[in-house]
Amino acid sequence: MEVRSWFAAAAALCIAGCGAEGPPVPLTPAHSRVLLGGEPAAGVEVRLVDAARVADVDAPRPFATTDAEGRFSLGTFEAEDGAPAGRYKVMLLWPEGPPGPGVPRDRLGNAYTNPAASPLELTVSEGVEDLAPLVIDPAVAKKAARRKAAPGPSANPAEGAASGR
Repeated sequence: MEVRSWFAAAAALCIAGCGAEGPPVPLTPAHSRVLLGGEPAAGVEVRLVDAARVADVDAPRPFATTDAEGRFSLGTFEAEDGAPAGRYKVMLLWPEGPPGPGVPRDRLGNAYTNPAASPLELTVSEGVEDLAPLVIDPAVAKKAARRKAAPGPSANPAEGAASGR
């Protein structure tokens, strides 16, 4: 009889928990823009990392992608569903080409892909939907472009042998 009671109680708890609606944490709508030298940056992937839990892979990480005007609306569990209130470090990735296989090259030279080192921060607050714009330093983009254009070591072993390298 005790086994049946325990099983019935466990089944009741499971059924009660399975019907829960909504996200596991409260979310608030949050919108912003990404600007490069005052101009909108389209196609930038934005990810927020809780500033107090940068190394915690289980912490919610709101995300978005900018539109043609550099605007974005954050989502945490699905696109544009909002973000938990809090202070965040901002990660940015601006892919050079359309989505495809492989790791995309970042137009910003990975300057904003490490949340611990990113100089960008946002604070999401309940009742405040429009956040300050994220301003990318144009010098960072220029530095990334120079690095991309700089010739690197030859990938062709025959060229290296012919030049005496």
